[in-house]
Amino acid sequence: MAKLSVDQALLKAKSHAKKGQVEEAQKLYQAVLQAFPKNKRAQQGLAALNKPKKPAATQGPPQDTINQLINLYNEGQLAAVVEQANILTAQYPKAFIIWNILGAANRSLGRTADAAYAFKRVIDLNPTYADGLNNMGNALKDQGKLEEAIAFYNKALSFKPDHADAYNNMGVALKNQGKLDEAIASYNEALSLKPDYAEVFNNMGVALKDQGNLDQAIASLEKALSLRPDYAEAYNNIGNALKDQGKLDEAITSYNKAMSLKPDYAEAHFNMGNAFKHQDKLDEAIASLEKALSLRPDYTEAYNNIGNALKNQGKLDEAIATYNKALSLKPDYAEAHNNAGNALKDQGKLDEAIASYNKALSLKPDYAEAYDNMGLAHLCKGSLEEGFNFCEWRLRKKKRTATPARAKFIWTRDKILKGSQFFV
Repeated sequence: MAKLSVDQALLKAKSHAKKGQVEEAQKLYQAVLQAFPKNKRAQQGLAALNKPKKPAATQGPPQDTINQLINLYNEGQLAAVVEQANILTAQYPKAFIIWNILGAANRSLGRTADAAYAFKRVIDLNPTYADGLNNMGNALKDQGKLEEAIAFYNKALSFKPDHADAYNNMGVALKNQGKLDEAIASYNEALSLKPDYAEVFNNMGVALKDQGNLDQAIASLEKALSLRPDYAEAYNNIGNALKDQGKLDEAITSYNKAMSLKPDYAEAHFNMGNAFKHQDKLDEAIASLEKALSLRPDYTEAYNNIGNALKNQGKLDEAIATYNKALSLKPDYAEAHNNAGNALKDQGKLDEAIASYNKALSLKPDYAEAYDNMGLAHLCKGSLEEGFNFCEWRLRKKKRTATPARAKFIWTRDKILKGSQFFV
C-alpha cells in the first residue's frame, strides 16, 4: 500500500481477478481494507471473489435438480439426500455445490469422516467458497480438531468478512477450548452482522454461564427465546443457569418447557434428573435419568448419576452395577471409578475401593477428591501412614491454608502414629 495509491491497488486487484489470479487479488483487496476498512470497492471486490462461478453445463446438474436436493435436505430426508447426491457427484464430479450438500447431509447424520471428505472436495474445486470453508471447519470441530477448525473459519472470513455463521462456529470452537473471552468476542462479531441470530444468543448464554455470569447468561438465553420461542436448547440452558443459582424449582420448570418442545431431548431429561437429585428427590431423579438413557443408551454420565442416586438410597449393589455399566461404555471415566470406590468403601470392601481409586488416579492424576477418598479408605483399614499421605497430598495440591487445628494435627502426625488409637 505504501507504493500504490488506493485506486491503483484496486485496479491491479481487479486485473488479477480477471486473470483468475485470486490470491493476488485477495491480498490487494485485504491491504486496502486494512488501511480503509469501509472502502466499498474493496469490500465488493473481495465479495465478488467469493461468489461461486456458475458451472458449465458439463460440470453441474440442472438447477432444478439442485433445488430438489436442497428441498429434500430441508425436509430432513437426509438418507435420500446422500443417496441422490452420491449419484450426482459420480455424474458431475466437479459440481462443488452437490459435494457441499452431500457433506451437510452426512454431517447431520453424524458421519463426520464422510462429511469432511465431501467438504474437502468442495474446497479443492472452489478454494474461495466461504461456505465450503466454514463447513470444513464444522466437520473438523465435530472431530475435536479445534485448532484446524478455527483456521478454516478464519479462512472463510478472509473471503467473506460478513460471514456471521463462521463467527458463530468459531465461537463454539473457542468455547470448547475453554477460551471463553475469545468465544464471546466471536459471538459479538456474529451479532454485529446478524442482530437477530438466535443461535448466537444461545451460545453466548452458555459461555457466560461457564464464566459464572449467570444473570447475563439468562438474559442472553431469554433473548434467544424472544427471537425463536420454540428453541428447546435455550430452555434447557436457562435451566442449567437457574440450577447453578440454586433455583431448582425454576430450573425444573425450564427443563419441562424444553421437553414439551422436544420430547426426545435426552440432555434435558438428564439435567432435570440432576436437579431432582439436588432436591433429594431421588426416585424422581432416577426416573428422569432412566428416561435420558432410554433416548440415548450410551449416555455414560446418566449411568454414573443414577449410580450416585442409588448410593444415596443405600442401594450399594445396584449403584456399583450401574457404575460398571458406565465404565463398560467409557473405561477411562475417572469419576465413575471414584464413585464405584465410594460405594465399595461403604460396603466395607476397602481393598476393592482402593483399587477403584487407584484406577481413577491413573486416569486423572490431579483428582483431589479421589486422593481424599483413597486416604480415608487407608485410614479405615488402619493404614495410617498411607492415609495421612493421601490426605495431605490433597492439601498440598490445592495449596490450601490449614486451620490452626488442622495445622497442629498435621504437625503432630508422627506422635499420633505411635501407639495411638484413631477413629474414622
